[in-house]
Amino acid sequence: MPQKKKSSLSQYTRRAKRMRQVRSQETNEDREHRLAYNREQTAESRASESSFNNETRLATDRERHALSRASETLTNYSQRLKVDRERHIESRALETFTEHSERLTADRERHAESRASETFTQYSDRLTADRERHAEFRASETFTECSERLTADRERHAESRASETFTQYSERLTADRERHAESRASETFTQYSERLTADRERHVESRASETFTECSERLTADRESHAESRASETLTQYSERLTADRERHARSRASESFTQYEARLAADRESRSGKSASN
Repeated sequence: MPQKKKSSLSQYTRRAKRMRQVRSQETNEDREHRLAYNREQTAESRASESSFNNETRLATDRERHALSRASETLTNYSQRLKVDRERHIESRALETFTEHSERLTADRERHAESRASETFTQYSDRLTADRERHAEFRASETFTECSERLTADRERHAESRASETFTQYSERLTADRERHAESRASETFTQYSERLTADRERHVESRASETFTECSERLTADRESHAESRASETLTQYSERLTADRERHARSRASESFTQYEARLAADRESRSGKSASN
């Protein structure tokens, strides 16, 4: 009788445990060298792969992540989110300005390649999964984590905007418009109502946690962003934006409760009085 072949699962488990033990014993310097080496190895591997290998890798990554997410418990999910946050914070703190810029550029290219190779079904599944993931993530975070996330998001967006060229800026605006249009077209009425409610709550939380300086900087940045966006759009885009704004405001008004309606009127009055005082 032939000898029974051993499963590779136990070997993989032993290897994973051994790697975790090695990670726990490494110094900060060792960890920094390991992260830098991994970045270089990944960059070299990505640069040498063909288009077919790239698409195959992206498809495999999606399936692997989907299977991993589907099999994890709520405890595993919470632990993974916590570990991911700590890992990203440590990784960001160790990288140089050059590594930071290269990472942002690589992220843009990677997302563009991933979006270009996905089918419509994968696209719809990704949007649905993103909505559910963000909702679960927001529900599990504490007030401190929420404030830290909002602050980190502002800094990250500011750094990303500061490092992009005019061409990248124009391409980002165009991609954002197309992405939002596609996302809106695929959502149901229930998802639409939930998104509006979540957006209102998110903006209220964001406004409540920002300082006076952050508020002033945000208003200034919003004005400049809108002015630049308006200057780069064509007449067709201008007409489509006006039509979309009218429809969006009409839907938003129709779905808001009486309490939300009163809160919006009060906020509008405060906004107008603030502008009058500044003038």
